[in-house]
Amino acid sequence: MYPVDPNTSAGMLQENILYTFTAFEKRNIRLKFMNGKRTRYQEGYWVFNGVPNGYQKHKEGKNTILTLLEPKATYIKEALEMYASGILATHSDVYRYLKDKKITSNSKRNKTGRIHPTMVNNLFKPDTIYFYAGYFYKPRRGVKKPFRAKHPPIISMDTVQKIFERIDASPIIGKHHTQSNPDFPLKDFMHCGHCERKLTGYWSKGRNAKYPYYGCANKKDPHRFQVPRKKLTEEFQEFLEKITVPEPVREVFSVILQTYREQREQIQADWIKDKEKQINELDFRMGKIQQILVNSSSYHLIEKLEKEWEELNQQKIKVQKEIAHK
Repeated sequence: MYPVDPNTSAGMLQENILYTFTAFEKRNIRLKFMNGKRTRYQEGYWVFNGVPNGYQKHKEGKNTILTLLEPKATYIKEALEMYASGILATHSDVYRYLKDKKITSNSKRNKTGRIHPTMVNNLFKPDTIYFYAGYFYKPRRGVKKPFRAKHPPIISMDTVQKIFERIDASPIIGKHHTQSNPDFPLKDFMHCGHCERKLTGYWSKGRNAKYPYYGCANKKDPHRFQVPRKKLTEEFQEFLEKITVPEPVREVFSVILQTYREQREQIQADWIKDKEKQINELDFRMGKIQQILVNSSSYHLIEKLEKEWEELNQQKIKVQKEIAHK
């Protein structure tokens, strides 16, 4: 190769040409590598760096396959099956179960020897659940339908279906705080006569049983009191019986209440219609991205579109949860 003098015009041109061909060659090598990786993935082989919990890499001839890592695989199987059957009610229960079994991540950076909550959250991602059933599923990479992989499954597809049903029925992770306790329906309507705070309801533990009480929650109130639920409920019923409402007032109130209900139902129907329209628009945009991903061979474009697809998918999930909780 002739020496290049970057201080001359010809030298700068030659240097730029060499740089262009070098970048072109590196890009071709990268594309060949990604295409080979995609082909291996479609054949059912695990092609990523990390290894999911409960598995380990094993060399079999020229191929590297995943095999079960005991006792991790058994503990994860038990946790997922107990969640599917309802024995473990929430993701937090799964976390505590695996923590008791001293399950940790496969990452070499985990030097604490403890399980992290994000590992349990990853267990309930759709692609992870299908993976533990022996399938590959990557919507971000254009794999919309699960297909059989080479690694041995931990759980069955029946368990997968039950897990998805439970996730759809209870999308909130952890214990849900109940604002209105049905055991104490009067606590939001009655106030302390001294500090004017709302009363609270609680179960007081006795020698042989628990007993319901209403009381003032202000610990600084010198006149703080507690009263049995039965006594306060009876006094409240007597108070209601003494109240009389004229018939014309009842009729007007019924009309107002009916009008309010109709308006509320109409507002809710319009709100749901708008949310469904948002979901349709997101589906349309995600479908366009999928078409481009299937036909594209540009690594940078694929990476950018996968990120955009994931953002749209998160928006769609958020809107669906808003509709479910309405």
